[in-house]
This record gives sequence, structure tokens and C-alpha cells, in this order.
Amino acid sequence: MKDAPKVAPLKRVRARVEAGVGAADPFASCFELTFIYGIGSIGMPPFERLLAGNGEGDQITFPVAKAEADDFFGHLAPPFAASFDRQAEVFFRIHIVRVETPEARDVVKAMAEMAAGGQGGGCDCGCGCR
Repeated sequence: MKDAPKVAPLKRVRARVEAGVGAADPFASCFELTFIYGIGSIGMPPFERLLAGNGEGDQITFPVAKAEADDFFGHLAPPFAASFDRQAEVFFRIHIVRVETPEARDVVKAMAEMAAGGQGGGCDCGCGCR
């Protein structure tokens, strides 16, 4: 049986993100995020390092302070910003939905989007990852 793919450099990662005010509280908001892992222009942010080695079906739960969100999420911060609203800290649960090897042209496209100020999703799925 083939092992499930793991989050690693240049893999396309699709994740469901849930956000809430406490680890034990129900998560109030949810969105999907798709991106090419490891292509940030200023290195890998802590968020991506947290996902490293996880595979499809894995879940990661962690808190992030609003004051640290931009540094924590790096180039992927924009979709997470709405989760903070008036909260000083938000708990996130990330469900790894899919990990796959993208076509080379998708990696190049994502890197070009990064250079143009985007988030490096490299896809046309309408997920808001650009």
C-alpha cells in the first residue's frame, strides 16, 4: 500500500481552516486554503513549518496572537486576517485535505504570483489563494 503524501517543499497543499476563540470552543469560521508549500520569498513562515511532514487527513490545532499573525503566516496571512476581527488571539484547526505534486507550470505560476505580491496558490480553483 502506498503511503499518503506528506507536506513537503513544492507540494500543493489544500487545507480546511477552522478558526475560533478557544481550543475547546466550537470553531466559528471556516475556509479553504490552497497553496504551493515552501515558495515564500523571505523563507518559510512558522505556519508552513508547523505543517511539515503532515499528511492527508491530519489535523493541527494551535493559537496565534493577532499581533504575531503577519509574521506567523507570512505570505499566506491575508486569508487568516478576517479570523481575528476583535480577537487578541485565535485558535486554528487545520485539516490537511490534499497533498499533491503540482505540474511544473503551476509551481512557476505560483512563484510569479508571489513576485507580483500574491500568496502563491498557483491554481485557478477560486479558493482565494492568490
